[in-house]
Amino acid sequence: MEDLEIPNWCSDEGSSSNGEGKNVAGDLSSTTPTLSESIGEEEAGYAFNSMDDAANIVWDSINETNFKKYHFLNRQVVFEFYNLYARIKGFSIRKSKVVRNKHGEIVRQDLVCHKEGFREEKNRMRANRKWETKVETRCGCCAKLRVRLDVESGRWHVVLFGDDHNHAMLEGKQSSMLPAHRHMKDGDIVGMNSMRKAGISTTEIYNLFADQSGGFDKNNFQKVDMLNQMTKQKQKKQCDAKAVLVYLKGLASGDPGMYWSHLVDEQGNLKQLFWADGISRMDFQVFGEVLAFDATYRKNKYGCPIVVLVGVNHHCQTIVFGTTVLTYEKEESYVWLLEQFLAAMKGKVPSAVITDGDPAMRNAISRILPKAHHRLCAWHLLQNAQRNIGDPNFVKGFKRCMLGNYTVAHFNKKWLELVTEHNLEDNAWVQSMYEKRHMWATELMRGKFFAGFRTTSRCEGMHSQIGRIVRSRSSLLEFVQYFERFVDYMRWREVDADYKSVVGDAVLQTNVRALEICAANVYTRSVFLNFRPWLSRGSVMKVASIKETSSCIIYSLYKYCKPTKLWHVAHDDHLSTFRCSCQRMETFGVPCDHIIGLLVHLDIDVIPESLILQRWCKAAKEGMKDNSESAFKFWESTMLARLGSLVMRSREMFNLGCESMEDYLDTVDVMAKHVTKLKEKKVAAVSNACASNVDTGNKEFDNIKNPTAVRSKGCGGSQTGNKTGKRKCSICKNEGHNKITCPQNKRVKVAACGEPSNVGHDDDGAGCRLGEWMCLNEG
Repeated sequence: MEDLEIPNWCSDEGSSSNGEGKNVAGDLSSTTPTLSESIGEEEAGYAFNSMDDAANIVWDSINETNFKKYHFLNRQVVFEFYNLYARIKGFSIRKSKVVRNKHGEIVRQDLVCHKEGFREEKNRMRANRKWETKVETRCGCCAKLRVRLDVESGRWHVVLFGDDHNHAMLEGKQSSMLPAHRHMKDGDIVGMNSMRKAGISTTEIYNLFADQSGGFDKNNFQKVDMLNQMTKQKQKKQCDAKAVLVYLKGLASGDPGMYWSHLVDEQGNLKQLFWADGISRMDFQVFGEVLAFDATYRKNKYGCPIVVLVGVNHHCQTIVFGTTVLTYEKEESYVWLLEQFLAAMKGKVPSAVITDGDPAMRNAISRILPKAHHRLCAWHLLQNAQRNIGDPNFVKGFKRCMLGNYTVAHFNKKWLELVTEHNLEDNAWVQSMYEKRHMWATELMRGKFFAGFRTTSRCEGMHSQIGRIVRSRSSLLEFVQYFERFVDYMRWREVDADYKSVVGDAVLQTNVRALEICAANVYTRSVFLNFRPWLSRGSVMKVASIKETSSCIIYSLYKYCKPTKLWHVAHDDHLSTFRCSCQRMETFGVPCDHIIGLLVHLDIDVIPESLILQRWCKAAKEGMKDNSESAFKFWESTMLARLGSLVMRSREMFNLGCESMEDYLDTVDVMAKHVTKLKEKKVAAVSNACASNVDTGNKEFDNIKNPTAVRSKGCGGSQTGNKTGKRKCSICKNEGHNKITCPQNKRVKVAACGEPSNVGHDDDGAGCRLGEWMCLNEG
């Protein structure tokens, strides 16, 4: 670089400063000039107290002479003044050296051009550097502003101003891109955080800000500033465990029905956390017959598994009963989870539980929920069959045994034939599956109510949706906040489904119009659409024989043109009850096609109350206690809406208020008074809160530490180290592909319900479009 001509005033020789934040010998306050010594009476009117005074300045006419006439309220005002001047001229500034007196008080401040000095040699390009070095932005510019404190007046005065730059000035749009001229306001940060919690990407948020500002060039910040702000928020020195507990305590203060509990280890680290809000607890009282849960991974930076306990509501939608953060997937962890869950649900026990068959889960359920029927996920069983046996033909036969509509004797015969055909009599996995057949065979679980659950696909679908907004580097507090927002969205879907169920009348399509009208009036829209095909099939059922007993009348029915296969329906005329040999009414909670056929035969045009399960009706939740205090918490969304409204109104006010000096001064005066009033109100509120010791209840969390980072079974990779070599196909044992793309695998991938996985299924994996309980095979 060529030698630069340095002005005399650029040198710091003779200065008593020795760097940022360091004291100097002596007391400089005695040498600080007074107001009468530094400026004359004619110049005393150059007072600059805030950026409101900037409108009275003609910036293009400022030179070294009149620049020194200004005096400022404090150092921050000095920086804002000089920074605005720099933006207009086409450069940027940064803070430099300070001088302190013997009391440690700053009495002198230097502000320099952003190109002042040179880059240190250690930061220059190195040969072994893996990425390109940042361009050099410093060229030894000596432009400087020096201000000094006047002790008597308490004002800051310019004692040195140099405006000779050794570099070209930038144009207006380019000047606004310099770091000192880019900043995010508090309202922008609040809006950004709210939109991030809603799952909006950073790019979309930045585009939205640009649209609200009238263009990207009118934004006061860039996308990198948003990323830097997010990093600053993550780097705040605050205990994550304490923050999430304080957050849950705050939710509980506004929701008296909320239940939450936590557990710490011997070292004080957060070990387990469970919470369920008031709405989840009320939902369980209505829809808590069936419970499903599964663990999901890579949703927080500690690697802790997240277990979400879910069920299904009267619209066949997934609902959340509770959520748990675990550090280890051990039996004792799940025991604690189920104990807290029962305590939150006031002792109500589900009649059926569906899991993926994890041994820790299975043992905990047998200990805490011994009366609940534990069902294993059909999809996971098929995957285990493929993994342990590896024979596609065996998997097909295993699926028929699991989902087929057989009798007990027929099931045992089919299983024996399957095992014998593949010579698996001594296989340990096959033997263990037969011992647990009551947990997966449809015939052995006939009559057990599962509300359509046969897999944990609803859990997997929820995990997939959560994974779109929560990342593996998220803190616990971020996860809880994002998860609560996701649960609010799920509950809004339920409100939307309620609306669709009561608005409009369904178009009749079956031959049994009276029963169809009754079903449409009683059931929710989704349940009615799933039930209507059974009405169509029931209309073609025929009665083969009638047998009277002392307690009831037994009707034998068959399908049209299939008289060899009979179903028997017992009817008690006095109690108006119906029981079918297929037991689908007890399994799914809606009348089967055989009972519908008997209703048609008996010329009954209204579905009896004994055949209507309240949990599938439109009025399923009418018995719930209306707790207005447990209503949805949309505070952040409401605040964001208010912020947007104020921004639009203020933009109109700004456009009108800047047309004349009189309007400008009047607008500034009104805004200043209102801001002062709001600040005083906020200060008073904070003082009252401190006086009432609101925060004293958070001291109980002071000793709680963050969870220790764990490696769960779902974190990916090896538990003992990095694997060597590539993964092999489970079918042909060759590298370069998996079992799905294997040339030897000619099968069509089939879902657990019996339909191809790309036909009739939702994208979120929460069950097939017709509902799992509509996918039974007829055998």
